[in-house]
Amino acid sequence: PDFPKALFLDEVRLRQILLNLVGNAVKFTHKGYIYMNARATRLDAKKMDLEIAIEDTGIGISKDALELIFEAFKQQDGQSTKKYGGTGLGLTITRRLIEMMNGKIFVTSQPHKGSKFAIQFNNIRIGDEDSLSMIQMDTIPQIIFKPANILIADDQAINRTLIIEYLNGQDFHIIEAENGEQAFAKTKLHQPDIVLLNIHMPILTGNEVLQRIRQDKDLKHTHVIAVSGDALRGDPIVSSKNDFDNFLMKPFRQIDLLKCLAAYLPYVQEDESELPEIFHNDKNLPDNINEILEQLEQPLKQSWEIVKKSNQFQRIRNFGNQVKILGENSQFDYLINYGKELIKYVETFDVTKIQSSLEGYPQLIEQIKAWNK
Repeated sequence: PDFPKALFLDEVRLRQILLNLVGNAVKFTHKGYIYMNARATRLDAKKMDLEIAIEDTGIGISKDALELIFEAFKQQDGQSTKKYGGTGLGLTITRRLIEMMNGKIFVTSQPHKGSKFAIQFNNIRIGDEDSLSMIQMDTIPQIIFKPANILIADDQAINRTLIIEYLNGQDFHIIEAENGEQAFAKTKLHQPDIVLLNIHMPILTGNEVLQRIRQDKDLKHTHVIAVSGDALRGDPIVSSKNDFDNFLMKPFRQIDLLKCLAAYLPYVQEDESELPEIFHNDKNLPDNINEILEQLEQPLKQSWEIVKKSNQFQRIRNFGNQVKILGENSQFDYLINYGKELIKYVETFDVTKIQSSLEGYPQLIEQIKAWNK
């Protein structure tokens, strides 16, 4: 049947699911093809059943391993972590996300011939022309970064290409690395302003690369941003112990990337009135801004670290309330809004936005510091 023009689905979760499945297909397919197809298996005026299939001619999966592939950190015989990079929790996360969307995943495979992953979603609500007009697109901020060197480290060429496309039009010198060993060597050689570092890479993992950077006297102050989908498992990679400057959760949008870079790189703006709030230079900083920064970096930063590890909604809500109260006491809207948003996400059980908001706390501090210069 004809495919509808609009469906009501969780865009963020679906993008992550497809990113994981297509990414695995690309990683394990060296010749032949990768084919993705979406079709309606049942369709009426208001609802449909949707099947999405990803098929490849890769290395395949043995019958015994098929029962284990959705378990954390399982790799079948013949798959080299050093060669292929860590698939980590990719398929575990994928199945969990599909189940959260009330769907199911099926897999068939033969060693040395390929695999087929099929996702089934039932009773998906169909949108109409009016639904399309209601979609709100994010406005890409009209900012121009000053010249900078950026290293993009990811073992998947398609991921590097996407980031480069997002940065198109900016005066950036882009350096690419396709494994952890290259990432550290090129960081040492070029000393970039920012390193966008994928966590799961062959030869050296992102965490191992970060450790080497922090131990190098010439590189230890380099801004390193972790890029991963692992935050979805409820056990965030980024922590003060690991000492990443910030975190981008896959799949991220262009505006997410620009917001992240704006916290560390100088830029000029064409029309400040049109920029999202996070890019605005707050002209009305409270007189006690230094005291506020002390609170944000000491007791509240410690609370934030505990909250991230606990993943308990009540603790997250209390943390949001602490930030909001600090903002209210100083009449600082930037903090008030952050606290209110975090509380709202907890009350609506929006796990993805809770995670994103918590990961953005270090960026919030850096933004205030930049305004205070």
